[in-house]
Amino acid sequence: MKKFLEKNPMIHFTSVLTIIAIACGLIIGLINLATADTIEANQEAKAKEAYSTLLFEVSYGDAYNAWAEDYVAPELNGFQVFWNKLTQEPTEGVPSIEEWQDLEGIAFDINDYSFTNQLSSDDPDTILAKEEVTDADGKLVGYIFQAVGTNGYGDMTMVVLVGADGTILNATFQTLNQTLNLDRTRANLQLFVGTKIASLTPSGDLQSGATYSRTTMIDLLSDIATSFASVEGPVVEVDPYVAMFGEGFTLANDDTFVGNDYVVARQIASDADGVEVGYLYQVTGQGIYNSGDQTQASITLYVGLDSQNNILGIDAPKDEYHHTPADALYGNVVSYLDSLAGTNLSAFDSSADLTSGATNSKTLVNSLLDQLKGVVIPG
Repeated sequence: MKKFLEKNPMIHFTSVLTIIAIACGLIIGLINLATADTIEANQEAKAKEAYSTLLFEVSYGDAYNAWAEDYVAPELNGFQVFWNKLTQEPTEGVPSIEEWQDLEGIAFDINDYSFTNQLSSDDPDTILAKEEVTDADGKLVGYIFQAVGTNGYGDMTMVVLVGADGTILNATFQTLNQTLNLDRTRANLQLFVGTKIASLTPSGDLQSGATYSRTTMIDLLSDIATSFASVEGPVVEVDPYVAMFGEGFTLANDDTFVGNDYVVARQIASDADGVEVGYLYQVTGQGIYNSGDQTQASITLYVGLDSQNNILGIDAPKDEYHHTPADALYGNVVSYLDSLAGTNLSAFDSSADLTSGATNSKTLVNSLLDQLKGVVIPG
């Protein structure tokens, strides 16, 4: 055999290389086998950390924001705080929400939540996880999605919490491996928080730069929207009037109300104790929804106002919405209406630029709100 190999060196070298390759393959396979559990555990830990961040911020975000607004760092004097507020400059030294949790001694345990896998073969390939989330009392919090995408500049993994009504409650990047403008991409993702996943309409203008990152981000959100549309079990319908007037509210027709051709009715809203808390106005009218043939149809809005004319919410029931009913266009209008909550009717400006999507319908909505403004705040 030795002589044979000496006479045939190519066979000798090939045999040696083959043996080395087989040995290396076995070693790599053993290493992968030995580390697979560790890699999977690390990935699960990162996902769990992202889940915890989203749920904590949703649970305590409002309380933290109220606390942070009044926070005065010990090293700042009163004049500096006054100047910061006057110039609308952020006050430095405000503890992060995580530091606030420690300062206030808030106990938050991700293990108080239950997660039920909803992922199926029908979901887009980019969706790595799809979890139904319930709290310690068994109440549905929403659905968490983990999605991964790649482009020519790297990859990204985002985690998004969507409420039962389709509202994006919170979102973050678990990983963001891109080459440019990472802060802009993160800021762009936050513009979708508070909007409807079905409409994918940001609450403001997306920042320019990092075009590929922005495109990949929106593609992932679109895949999440597709996945959310097929969640198992009934989607909990949130009563918009409970959000406006509270649990146990009642509505009574106001027969003394005098409106106009558009503002056709008013109801008095009372809370569970019978105390008046606001009004619900019915506003309806027709407008163009198809620019091509100038086709017109009606939209009916139910606008909740408190005693100071602050908009508590605006409902546009789908069975009374006769413009194009496609989910994306209808969702655009609903997101726009949601963005008006908290605005005082006196400050409503119908001439403000409208974001793209269902522009004709939103123009009619603005006209109807102008009619309401003229009735409620005459002159």
